[in-house]
Amino acid sequence: MDFVAVKWVGDNLSNSMIIERVFLRALSRKPNADELSRFLKIMAEADPKDPKSKQESIEDLVWAVLTSKEFVFNH
Repeated sequence: MDFVAVKWVGDNLSNSMIIERVFLRALSRKPNADELSRFLKIMAEADPKDPKSKQESIEDLVWAVLTSKEFVFNH
């Protein structure tokens, strides 16, 4: 996932677009409003001037989704 995170940071995708892409890839659905809101708050903590910080927030998002009950039991 590291390569994809680096590409998304380089492409200057918005946090909401990144969250949507992670959900679509991992869970085959878009995030609901509550999920999107929670993950947007978490990703907003990343330093916008530091690409490594944003990459790390994407990686944290991916791990959160991949360790969710929905992923573990449905995929």
